Amino acid sequence: METTECIDLAADDFDLAEGLYWYCVDFHAGQGSRLYHIQCGLGFRPSPLANGPQSEASSEVYRMLVQGELNAETVLAMIE
Repeated sequence: METTECIDLAADDFDLAEGLYWYCVDFHAGQGSRLYHIQCGLGFRPSPLANGPQSEASSEVYRMLVQGELNAETVLAMIE
């Protein structure tokens, strides 16, 4: 099974990580999928009250991922 190490998030990376996290939550294909491993390894944990991206910037990242303008691996590389 593939593993993803936890990534330390810099303040500048917060919106990228939040958008990517919610994309992974909404579109992973189960525990063996790459998106699930990205989600678990991000080190981002939303508020228990959150149910999606909270800022305008993270919502834009999420939208771009959904529409295929970005892919998860590219966003992950930007965070790393």
